[in-house]
Amino acid sequence: MNESETGFIEEAPKSFIVSLGLKRSGKTFLMLQYLKYALTNDIFEEYHLVLPQYGHERDGAYQFLAQFKKNVFIYDAYHSLLAKKVLELIPKKHIMFVIDDATGEFTSGGFDSHMSKLLTVNEHGKTCCVWFCIHGTRKVLPPLARAMLNFLIVYTNDDGLALEAIWKDRFSRMYRRYQDFVEMYDKAMSSDHNAIVYALNRHHELDGILDWDLVKMKFPQFDKSPKGKIKVKSFDSQKEKMKEQVQHSIEKQQMRAELQPKPNPLKDMSFLAKAFKVK
Repeated sequence: MNESETGFIEEAPKSFIVSLGLKRSGKTFLMLQYLKYALTNDIFEEYHLVLPQYGHERDGAYQFLAQFKKNVFIYDAYHSLLAKKVLELIPKKHIMFVIDDATGEFTSGGFDSHMSKLLTVNEHGKTCCVWFCIHGTRKVLPPLARAMLNFLIVYTNDDGLALEAIWKDRFSRMYRRYQDFVEMYDKAMSSDHNAIVYALNRHHELDGILDWDLVKMKFPQFDKSPKGKIKVKSFDSQKEKMKEQVQHSIEKQQMRAELQPKPNPLKDMSFLAKAFKVK
């Protein structure tokens, strides 16, 4: 492994990673390769994966997960309570949290206070790996989240406006002119399924992934697809909202009860008069 890949492998278990690119650009492939690597080497204790296409993916890319039913949990969509659940787990367990195709999840209003808190806690505590696969950053991730990125992995993107936004957001200091950035980007993307890995926590290193061992690794233990599937978990939004409202109501009542003045047994001193009454 070269120095950049070694740094990625070492730091990924405690990083916020975003893979950015078009559909079929390869952004999910690298995430899955790392997932296989992590499962093979027992890097995490639990894996919480939002995979909307699980069971319907091309080439059965997720089928190997069925043999890890004890510590792999799959969800059909993101819900704020999932981020809350991961927040509750990370003090006790080392977690990998993945949202594949996160563009649709977050542009529909899914980025919430629980996710913001998870990224903030992880930024300071470095307790889990959070990995999003998305099509764009500006409309998906708020500025706070973009500021917390540890690795940005950029794949093919033929949207000129989106590419310029990426340059302004992340590469404008390294490449003062947009044209210089485009030339570097075009050269990297001339090879199929290449990507630019931008390590923001390693002195802003840039590297391509085609020579990475992680990309070339074979995992023969996963070649034979196991029978069955992991039961996919869903969040009933209406039901969960009602639960939250009930819980909020209970907490409010408890706070009110705590604020109520407690009776003072010494306030009424009449019993003393009776006790010391002189006959």
